[in-house]
Amino acid sequence: MSVEDPETYLRRFAETQLRRLAAGEVTAAECAAHVDSVAVAFEETGALDGQVTSHVTEHLHVALMARATSPGSGPMGRSALRGRPGFADLFARQRSRTQVPEGPTGEVSVVPATAALHLRKDDGDEDIYLLGYTTVPGRAWLSVAARTSQPLVPRRHASPPSARNPRALQSNRYRPTFAGGGIVAIDDTGRGYTLGFAGGGGDWYIGRLTLNPVPASGTAWLEVRCGGESVRLDLRAKSPAADVTVQSLAGTPGENYLRRQAESLIGSPESAEGPLRARATGLSDAVPALRAVGLLPPDSPVPGEVAALFESLGGPGELIAVPGRSPAQWVAGRDSEFPPQTSVTVAAGSLAVALPEADGVAVHLTAVLTRPDAGTWIFGGIRMTADSGEPAFWLRDDTNSWHSVSVRGMSGQGGDYAFQAAVVPPLTPETSQVELHVTGKTTEVRATIPVRWWLS
Repeated sequence: MSVEDPETYLRRFAETQLRRLAAGEVTAAECAAHVDSVAVAFEETGALDGQVTSHVTEHLHVALMARATSPGSGPMGRSALRGRPGFADLFARQRSRTQVPEGPTGEVSVVPATAALHLRKDDGDEDIYLLGYTTVPGRAWLSVAARTSQPLVPRRHASPPSARNPRALQSNRYRPTFAGGGIVAIDDTGRGYTLGFAGGGGDWYIGRLTLNPVPASGTAWLEVRCGGESVRLDLRAKSPAADVTVQSLAGTPGENYLRRQAESLIGSPESAEGPLRARATGLSDAVPALRAVGLLPPDSPVPGEVAALFESLGGPGELIAVPGRSPAQWVAGRDSEFPPQTSVTVAAGSLAVALPEADGVAVHLTAVLTRPDAGTWIFGGIRMTADSGEPAFWLRDDTNSWHSVSVRGMSGQGGDYAFQAAVVPPLTPETSQVELHVTGKTTEVRATIPVRWWLS
């Protein structure tokens, strides 16, 4: 089988789409989106760099504008494969707000500093779970989850109370003590700190408490105070060592690209028929293109695996390939709804580990939290360079069962970000260790991490 030059293939494909436009088979936007699907596949697999694909797509744009029926018409279409569901979208938004350096420097430290504060007040009870302590150069924070008996109820209008809207005249929001500036800390030298909350919530708040100023290296403990209660966190605590391996991905660049596209949908809110069809259409262009340039073997099972996943999500998988059988971890993430229900009341465990960098990405974990109304969440952070891709996360527990990991919230700056991620199906306190898989463009990091449950 002859292998075609990627740039030649892309140019010929663009010419084919222009002929389809002239025949009335596609619109100008559809023409451009088809070409962009092949362009992004070649960029992500390293077949072509962005300058070459941009040159081709710019020429296509000129041709489309020349065929436009009126000035300003004939919009340039964009492939759905450039969309960023789930974690990738969250990171893209964070990256657009802050400058990401070529490579964040300095050590990341994760300490299993854990404790709970139970506040009982006239205006609402609060349970504050401090889940771990993280430091990066210039910043330090505590991962936190807090439950309140008075969830936020925003004021939407000033109409009179009624049976349908009994709280219409509520003039402000209930703000928990810990999230409203009521939490402080002091260390073993007597130095004081303020703690600012970043995150979101309702009945529960999850996020991080950033310390100001940053504690000095070697600080022995922090005493955290809130609402007349206090707890002491041991900043010299150690976690059992994790068993970590770094290995190159076994598949071809085309297979690994298709897997990344599929895994970005698992646990993502982007599961409506329209977006799924658009992504399937894009992959229907990408698969033959990757085969033509030698990046996807003709007998590869991966297109069929991806097609099966799309079918299970309600999308037109047959556009990609004849559906086959999806990997076990895809099935686990696909078949479990979020948020899952669990019989566990509240359980918290430590997962303090910092993993090595691979493909420009370095991940660290701090904690795991399971609660009955929202399943399991893990807390951690990610360090990414300006040109690194977005990794996929998976967990396998000690019963060999797979769990998908979907980042639902993140914050940070300068290439260092804290995140909270949903784990589906949930973990229980019977889990003694997990195997974390962090998969990038060319490399996978695996870490077997003991779980220390301190609350259950």
